[in-house]
Amino acid sequence: MPSGPSGGANRRREIERNFYMNNTTGVTTQTPFQTLARSFYLQKLANIQYGPQTPLDQLKIAWAKKKISALGGTVPSGNYWSQCIRELCAKSGLRVTNFVGDNEETFFLLGSA
Repeated sequence: MPSGPSGGANRRREIERNFYMNNTTGVTTQTPFQTLARSFYLQKLANIQYGPQTPLDQLKIAWAKKKISALGGTVPSGNYWSQCIRELCAKSGLRVTNFVGDNEETFFLLGSA
């Protein structure tokens, strides 16, 4: 039985990595994924009090809520990435499904930072 992420998870990771690379300054193709993601969110949340020790999941949700608000959407009251990415797709005019992975893939391919 193979170990590690499935082909779909690898594809989503590459899509997400490309999104971060295209929307983050001061990074290279050699930047580790976690560092790249953290750099993206910290740059986008520059006016909000978050630091390098803030958990990545918390940064993702804070960025999504800020983006949803800027798009005129209803910011989810909970702190669930699944709710945020679904609303982010909807407010961006993108296809929404019941699957978090599909919504992530759609947004990171077609959405804007």
